[in-house]
Amino acid sequence: MTRLTIRLTALMAAILGAWMLGGFLQSALAQADKAKAHQKSALLEGTWEQMDIDGNHRVLMIVTKTHFVSVVCGKGKKTILSSAGGRWSLKDDVFTEHFEFASADQEDLVGKQHTSKVAVEPNKLTITRLTSMEYKQVWKRLK
Repeated sequence: MTRLTIRLTALMAAILGAWMLGGFLQSALAQADKAKAHQKSALLEGTWEQMDIDGNHRVLMIVTKTHFVSVVCGKGKKTILSSAGGRWSLKDDVFTEHFEFASADQEDLVGKQHTSKVAVEPNKLTITRLTSMEYKQVWKRLK
């Protein structure tokens, strides 16, 4: 083998090694991002009570891995005044509700979706609705 052949072989090996390392790093970063997204989604799961609501009503939201339902009750009563729910999705910090069912007073929601920014902590959820009028909802986790 000539020196040129040895150098070209070493260069090709280095390039191949760098390419393989780059692919490995991209794969590892993608898996880490996926794990982080899953962790955030898992934090959303549970039963939440809206904190910034008037004193006459109680609003609960139940979130499972795939679905959500929001229920409005009269405070101190065991009667549901309004409800809606369906599937949900999360991408980065954008929470999207895909409405599939609702009580008669909310039936105009069915087939629509609402998009919100979400900040989730273990026991606190802040939802900033992204509509023409931006507003925040603060929720606490029920235990």
